[in-house]
Amino acid sequence: MPETMGAQASGAPRIRVLGTGGTIAGTAPAGSPDNRYKPGQVAIQDLLEPLLSTLGQRVARVEALQVAQLDSRNMGYAVWQALAAELQAGMDDPSVIGQVVTHGTDTLEETAVFLHGVLRGRKPVVLTAAMRPATSAMADGPDNLRRALLLAADAAALGVWMAFGGQAWPAVRVRKVHPFALQAPMVVWSTCCWANPKRVGPHRWGNGARRCAGWSSAPRATARFTSRFTMPCSAPWPGAV
Repeated sequence: MPETMGAQASGAPRIRVLGTGGTIAGTAPAGSPDNRYKPGQVAIQDLLEPLLSTLGQRVARVEALQVAQLDSRNMGYAVWQALAAELQAGMDDPSVIGQVVTHGTDTLEETAVFLHGVLRGRKPVVLTAAMRPATSAMADGPDNLRRALLLAADAAALGVWMAFGGQAWPAVRVRKVHPFALQAPMVVWSTCCWANPKRVGPHRWGNGARRCAGWSSAPRATARFTSRFTMPCSAPWPGAV
């Protein structure tokens, strides 16, 4: 069941945060190096709790939901379907202004492309992750999650995004290219916007957030999925060469 966090009244606009596990929720044994961690160990509520007091009035009410708790290399159709259904419920709920998904980096871009294809609506959906576990003395997850929450609260950030390492990109423009570097995701075409804690500012593109929101020139790879998010088993993606 979703857990509402924050002190605002029940009718206040809210951000939904859906946890799926990954390194951002990973833990390493005491005294062990960070790379000895096990992903998907910390509940999404526990990841959010220390951040709530740092968000100010822009993110006053947060609803946390644990959709899955796994290493994202084990991400599969069942979790994708459950995640998409929950996100669509948030799209359809007028009290929800934006949504965040915590995820592992191994299949981050696959999930982003899938969600871009199946979700109906223009509210912000921001995927974020981490390269160091939650128990690391230099964990990058808290700052990534905080910036993702602020981006999800920005009405200019329409559609599916990825927030990571202080930057934000339209989700289908990013891929992972390194197994442990803090900037493991790489922009395929062009950096679009910084996930600035104060505002979403245009970066490198002169037309600002509106153009950032209309980014996709890639095929809508999942365009023929049904409203029930049925996954094809072996047929190629529409538009694939």
